[in-house]
Amino acid sequence: MKSFILDGFLSLDQIFKEYVANNPFISMADEANFILYNPDFSDISYEYIPTNRLDFKTLKQLYLAEEPIYKAGNVVCHLHPDVDNEDRLKKGWHIIFTVKNPLTSEDAYVAALIVKHSREIPMTEVLKCLNLHYLEQFSYHVQLIFSNYEKLFLIIDSYSEMLSSKENYLPYHMSNVANWCIKFSNELQLDSKDHLILYVSAILHDIGKLSIPDELVNKPSRLTESEYEIVKLHSTKGYMMLKAVLYGMSFFNEVPNIVKHHHERYDGEGYPDLIKGKDI
Repeated sequence: MKSFILDGFLSLDQIFKEYVANNPFISMADEANFILYNPDFSDISYEYIPTNRLDFKTLKQLYLAEEPIYKAGNVVCHLHPDVDNEDRLKKGWHIIFTVKNPLTSEDAYVAALIVKHSREIPMTEVLKCLNLHYLEQFSYHVQLIFSNYEKLFLIIDSYSEMLSSKENYLPYHMSNVANWCIKFSNELQLDSKDHLILYVSAILHDIGKLSIPDELVNKPSRLTESEYEIVKLHSTKGYMMLKAVLYGMSFFNEVPNIVKHHHERYDGEGYPDLIKGKDI
């Protein structure tokens, strides 16, 4: 099972393939599976080579059974011989390590690397071949993803609060637009990735109004032509702000563009780029 969120930020398949290619203990194995579990062992977030060999209950028992063999930064690694084998020191291995969320210091994922060999391999050789440093680097990548998502929620909360201080109605307007987008998204049966991108774009679509003078945002009477030109800058300002704050979050690359063009019109009379028809 793929996690579209994780896969949108980095190619987990590619990372694991590189790990296998540079690790003889795994590349020479008869079977090698990699799984990311939720920290409560309730669900699979990512699976490389699907397997039904190990259930959640067994994994949790393994994880809690023994002291970790390796600690470095946020990586805590447990190594367990395969419980299916009578000789626990040979043939099958579960390498289980936690990946912590660096902002909360709580477990973000529990990862299990399940390896089976037809030949007997002593534990000393396993430890030598395991390349725990690579697992540590992998952990860093996943932590980065979690930092980005934490940052995204912080961005939404912070901007909503700032906008409400400028105009009480704005956060409600943005939420309403986002909710309507979800209704349209469901009706159009968009995939999970596009569904989320659309929602985030909608909930942030008016953040550029933070750069517009309060007296224009809250002006009760009709805007003059010159005032309207200033207000129209909010879409481009929002684009520039989101390009900066979402930098490195490749999953949301399209969000700044969607925000920039949310006032384009099918007849070409919108702004900022007067895009017309299907070119939008």
